[in-house]
Amino acid sequence: MTAIIGYLNQNGVFMAADSKRTGSGKIQTVQKMEHLIDKFYIATGGSQMDETRKKSVNEIQTNNINKLSKIITEIQKQYRPDFAELSKKISDSDIVQPSAGATIILFGIDENQQSFLKIFDDDDNFTNPSEDIKYNQVFGTGTNDLQIEEQAAKSIEKYEKKIDKNEFISLDKWAFETMLNFAQSDDLKATVDFPVHCVLITTTEIVKKEFSSVDKMLQSPKNGFENEFKIRK
Repeated sequence: MTAIIGYLNQNGVFMAADSKRTGSGKIQTVQKMEHLIDKFYIATGGSQMDETRKKSVNEIQTNNINKLSKIITEIQKQYRPDFAELSKKISDSDIVQPSAGATIILFGIDENQQSFLKIFDDDDNFTNPSEDIKYNQVFGTGTNDLQIEEQAAKSIEKYEKKIDKNEFISLDKWAFETMLNFAQSDDLKATVDFPVHCVLITTTEIVKKEFSSVDKMLQSPKNGFENEFKIRK
């Protein structure tokens, strides 16, 4: 399953995802976020649809699709038939397994230099955003959507700090400690684990970071936290 948390404001967007997948009767370590084009990113949770995500990325990059509305159209074009096929395959299978479910998170800086975070899911065949995250809002989804989002939103205040009259949030520290709590909690540890992949996208840069299983074991990042992951409120 999944734990993905994010934060959006007018200065940029941040996302962090765990890497544990427990579907299909086996445990795998996977990437759940991927660069699309320019400053557009995609993250996915739910049923195993990595090949669909790769096809979407390939089509968008090959055809230089770099406007948000057209990116959404291309992703819908790829996901709708593939999800229908996956749903049928699971339904027809003799193996007892959870019904198909998929969440698509699009985030980044759009062609108008505006930060955004939009979530689509299979409830309406990926037609409209199930959530359109507003500025200064925390996002969370995964094994237990409500629990993940509530805990992420509750904890973020701990990482706010004033520097020269400006208020900043240490997003990498927030992500690490929140994901560590998830990976150690009785409710989520069976489906959430390290490595954790993070990305911060602003109008001027894209910064990526990975917290490893060793960092989890140490309960602190071996290389510490970085100034690049502070975002101004």
